[in-house]
Amino acid sequence: MSTNLIRTVLSVLAVAVMVASSLLGCTTDAAGVTTCTASWLSPQLAAMAASGFVILNLILKAFGQGGTPAQNLGAKAVVVVPAEKAGPGTVTASQVAAPAGAKK
Repeated sequence: MSTNLIRTVLSVLAVAVMVASSLLGCTTDAAGVTTCTASWLSPQLAAMAASGFVILNLILKAFGQGGTPAQNLGAKAVVVVPAEKAGPGTVTASQVAAPAGAKK
């Protein structure tokens, strides 16, 4: 099961909740006190909601794709193809093994 769409929605919701507090007139003074002039969403509730969306996103990333959390969270970020099938925009094993900055 692909959780990519759900994780994208959760990320957008987390950002939207954080942006909503600034759009609704919330300011924080030098003492750290946040006041909102036109907000229906308290700063504490906004922070808890955004944190909840981010935590759900991480849980889905760790457990939603099958395998162990270590495999899901620590997987390689690139797909390595055999050199004979490599084309433009692909990565080969020799490129991954090469030191940073080396050209092959």
